[in-house]
Amino acid sequence: MANCQQILTSMELDFSIFIGAVKFLVDKPAWREIFVNMPPEHRAFWVPHDFKTSAATLYSMPNCLRILTSMELDFNIFIGVVKFLVDKPAWREIFVNMTPEQRTAWVHHDINN
Repeated sequence: MANCQQILTSMELDFSIFIGAVKFLVDKPAWREIFVNMPPEHRAFWVPHDFKTSAATLYSMPNCLRILTSMELDFNIFIGVVKFLVDKPAWREIFVNMTPEQRTAWVHHDINN
């Protein structure tokens, strides 16, 4: 997997495309060897083409809900965050990219007040 990450890093991809490709290669280890042995021009086409929609998935409400559920929040705080992220979709990208510690602080400080 380290070889795959080095190749992806060298491609200077948009963050969401990079994350989509990494997730794919983690979930489907059989593709790692194929990816590493692919000619660079094929990788240059395949990665942006197949993972360009990953941002929509990464910052989707279902993904935000998955993260929120893993936080084991009080129901009222959980619903407050859900309403906030539904009303302000631009915040979903920020929320997803926060560290777990930042999310917890944000949820308990900004949403609860």
